[in-house]
Amino acid sequence: MRKLLDAVLPIVNLGTSRFGSEDDWETLNDIEMAILGQRPLVLVHDSEKPTVVLDLEILRALLTDYLIEPTVNYDGGEVTIAAGQFGVLGFGSTLEEAIDDFIEELGVYAVKFFENSKAKQFDRVAYLTLLHFVLTPPDEQEALLLRHH
Repeated sequence: MRKLLDAVLPIVNLGTSRFGSEDDWETLNDIEMAILGQRPLVLVHDSEKPTVVLDLEILRALLTDYLIEPTVNYDGGEVTIAAGQFGVLGFGSTLEEAIDDFIEELGVYAVKFFENSKAKQFDRVAYLTLLHFVLTPPDEQEALLLRHH
């Protein structure tokens, strides 16, 4: 498998680089060129696990199936949107207000979630679902949330 990976993806060994020398800037240029060409790239830094770098649009496309599936409840002039998988709620007197509140609360939750050093060890589906939401431009988040309805 490693041989195939080496053949398909460029591998950049960062060593102990702190990006101060001319060689380091050449490495950054190589990284940028791979990303601009929408080609995945593998970064290796000392003994850490290799990291794959992907173009943002490619990553978003890979996350397409990871959706937040909020429920909407109308109760006497109050609208509540809930994402049970995250325990996040949004409230409003209209659907639009509730969606705006929900998106704001989900953003707060996402920041706390990804600040948690063990987030990657959390439920992988939850991790990928939140990542999809975070990578979605703000003007597309509402449509993303309502996509399954």
